[in-house]
Amino acid sequence: MRLSRWPVSAYFRALGLGVWLIISCIIGLFVCVWKFHDPDVPRIITTYIYSPLSLIIGGWRIHHRDYHKIPKTSAVYMGNHQSVADLLIFGSATPRNCVCVAKSELKWVPVFGLFWYASGNIFIERKKLASAKQSLDEATSRLRDNQCSMWVFPEGTRNYKSPGTTCLPFKKGPFHMAIGAQVPIVPVVCSNQTRTFDPNNGHWRGGDIVLQALDPIPTKGKTAADINDLIALTRSRMEAAMRLLDAELEELARLNMRVGDDGADKVRAGVIERMHGAATASGGGSGSDGGVRQRRQAAQ
Repeated sequence: MRLSRWPVSAYFRALGLGVWLIISCIIGLFVCVWKFHDPDVPRIITTYIYSPLSLIIGGWRIHHRDYHKIPKTSAVYMGNHQSVADLLIFGSATPRNCVCVAKSELKWVPVFGLFWYASGNIFIERKKLASAKQSLDEATSRLRDNQCSMWVFPEGTRNYKSPGTTCLPFKKGPFHMAIGAQVPIVPVVCSNQTRTFDPNNGHWRGGDIVLQALDPIPTKGKTAADINDLIALTRSRMEAAMRLLDAELEELARLNMRVGDDGADKVRAGVIERMHGAATASGGGSGSDGGVRQRRQAAQ
């Protein structure tokens, strides 16, 4: 981040978010005294305590779409990783009994790391293969026993090159985890955050962000031999949905409209139809589903 480009108001927003994160984690630690390693604590803290005020401080308006597709049983949730704001944005509607698989470096962040551990999240030592495998085996076991769901960012790092439109290559670990436990993969995509928050280009104006849950992808009967196809399918569906969201928000901005305004649904329908038509004219697309089918599924 090139902080020198930020407007003064952005520094106050960043400070407010940092202070509120620490306070929320302290509250979370008190909850963990009562509910140690309870997988529903992350949802309680992020969805009901941390995210609501953080969204006000950051100036974001979150719109959740198709969250009725979220299953009631264990699943592996996969989101596109864009920025440090992902925690509060995706956390605005955390699924029940869902913990996060995160890099081990986070455990050393003061207060946050302690809360992250006490609330049952799983740390991965990415540079130590034996330790990483042990952590993934633990996550797989908890999924298989329907103890909780797992949230992962399959890219493994933040995507600064093309956030909100394409994904970085996916790591195989989360897919091994889902197949090992035979639980569905539920992609959840976030629209391009740089429209509202882009420290590298010196703006933090806030605005609309859309989170969309996609159809669960079953893994029943899948084996390690199916990993590459499963990765390709998941990534293609997520990218198709991300491109639709980006085109929709671009068109709304051009018309000086916001998500939820009268007529916004018609704008969205028009964008979907236009992109379907373009995909048909170009002969479909790549990926195991085909470009047109991916866009239709993403729009449903």
